[in-house]
Amino acid sequence: TDKQKKVLYRIIATALLYAGVLKQAKLIKSRREGKSVFYSLDDSHVRMILSMGMEHAKEQILSLYTSD
Repeated sequence: TDKQKKVLYRIIATALLYAGVLKQAKLIKSRREGKSVFYSLDDSHVRMILSMGMEHAKEQILSLYTSD
């Protein structure tokens, strides 16, 4: 439907905006293959920080279900 197309367009536009900001901050890098662009974390320091953040979030979520 037209509404779904508008929502999808907004999601894509927002993702591309954030990708540009993250790339400018040198947190991610990109490579192009034909019409596709692939993004990845820029280096091991960024991966370590993201991993620590994800681990912390996981601990917080688990504590919601295990607290007495």
